[in-house]
Amino acid sequence: MRDLVNQQKKFIRELFLTFLIFYCPNQWIILQNVF
Repeated sequence: MRDLVNQQKKFIRELFLTFLIFYCPNQWIILQNVF
């Protein structure tokens, strides 16, 4: 059960990061340090 939650979190984070890369590439460099 915990593994499933971790997979979901990872998936959501990757999806969010991918969105950021394409939507606001200027902020991507700053946000990369956060994650």
